[in-house]
Amino acid sequence: MTHNFLPRNTTVFAERVNFGRRVRLHMSFPDPQRVDGVVVVQPAIFKTMDAHDVGLENHEPMLEMRVEAAQTLMDELYRAGFRPSAGEISGDERAALKAHLADMRILTAHVTKAPLLGPETTNATSIALNLGGR
Repeated sequence: MTHNFLPRNTTVFAERVNFGRRVRLHMSFPDPQRVDGVVVVQPAIFKTMDAHDVGLENHEPMLEMRVEAAQTLMDELYRAGFRPSAGEISGDERAALKAHLADMRILTAHVTKAPLLGPETTNATSIALNLGGR
């Protein structure tokens, strides 16, 4: 029997091989048709196609999985040492990060009783007043 998606209770195991240059993925899940059966995901098949036939809308996806199974896959890849590639942050995210770091500097200076050094901070006055003034 073939299955076209991975269910919630999918087990995933990732292993690095070839001195960490490759990763092997193993997936399985309980067979819904048999109490003692296990469905093992087999190797993917690569098919050569004409360039004009290639397009996401022209063929079946290589794999469909429930959100929970996708999360299990991501968790297992993380366990095996994979991390997201560094991405660009937006101007709004950068501004929020700078404001957060400024707030943390003020809190740290207050708790440690150290002088607040460095560039002016966002919301410094309101936070300092809430902490008893500085």
